[in-house]
Amino acid sequence: LEEMPAPRSNAIVVKQIPRACRSDKRLLAKFVDLFSRERVKSATIVKNTSQLQNLFNKCKEAKQKLEAAKYQKSVAGEKKGQARESGYVSMIAKEDSDSGILDASFTQESSLSLSCLDSTEQEKEETLEKELDTLEIQCEQERQRILNESKDFRSTLNSASGFVVFADRRDVQVALKLNVTEDENEWIMESPPDPSDVRYNDLAKNPALLVIQRIVGLGLMAVIFFCNGLFVAVVNDLAHWLKDHLVSTPIGPLEPKLEMLVETLGLMILWSYLPTFIRMILDRFFMITSNNDVQHSIQQWYFFYMLIFMILVTAFEESNLADRAVEIITRPKRMCELLAEKLP
Repeated sequence: LEEMPAPRSNAIVVKQIPRACRSDKRLLAKFVDLFSRERVKSATIVKNTSQLQNLFNKCKEAKQKLEAAKYQKSVAGEKKGQARESGYVSMIAKEDSDSGILDASFTQESSLSLSCLDSTEQEKEETLEKELDTLEIQCEQERQRILNESKDFRSTLNSASGFVVFADRRDVQVALKLNVTEDENEWIMESPPDPSDVRYNDLAKNPALLVIQRIVGLGLMAVIFFCNGLFVAVVNDLAHWLKDHLVSTPIGPLEPKLEMLVETLGLMILWSYLPTFIRMILDRFFMITSNNDVQHSIQQWYFFYMLIFMILVTAFEESNLADRAVEIITRPKRMCELLAEKLP
């Protein structure tokens, strides 16, 4: 905490803010009532800025196109100057009058084509500058619209998350242990992650949809769980099929190694893609504050799947899993004894 720089060391993340406090002014007033005006420096609600982000990305692309057009224009200008100095002067200086007339006409046509090229590039640059100016105006208008509409706590632009900055680090520790209401699902306070690691789009998610999204996400995790079990069963059946059909063939002596290879490759493919599937579900259906927390959640879910399929299923694959599950539920201490007996 002493090495953490300000304002991160003096701030907290507040989640599940009640609707009546979902504005900068009301959130600040709430914490001023809890502490004091001297101890609370600022309070900010995370706002839904998806439209502003789209305009900002378009503005960024327009700037890149304008810079590319200016660079192409400068390169074309350098090539034109080099061509005039080297080629056309030597052709005009020829002694033959007929040839000189022909070269002069050629030089005039070339100069005309180069001037047309310059005008085309100039028009392209002016068009891109106008487009960039229009996008910048739209970005500023959208920004002002968000600032004005977010003053109302009933606005859909305001999310249920925010940041509160205190004057002293001791107040941060007090706030993290504070119970604002009796409902534990409201006013959830956490230490903020690194500013570059914050997932603002997750914090700006609609709180009314978070419950439904979480249920769908847990359902997809269960689907992955059963698909993993099905995949393990298919790989196991394939290995047994190879064992039964390759004994009488010329490669029969290699059957044990082939069976082991099939099982190993199948599980390796499964466990290699599993973190990617978990990451996709977490990004879409869960609200996670930072990318570091995403990695932690992936590790937790991955450990759960590994515990089920690599330890428990492997240990009890030769017995009735339903009977073993009932036995473990009725006698939880028996689980350690069973693992000691079954695991190699």
